[in-house]
Amino acid sequence: MNGFLTLCLLEVLAIIFLLPY
Repeated sequence: MNGFLTLCLLEVLAIIFLLPY
């Protein structure tokens, strides 16, 4: 469960960082 939540957070952060570009 912890790993799944971590992956979700990393994906959200990646989307936020890549969105402006």
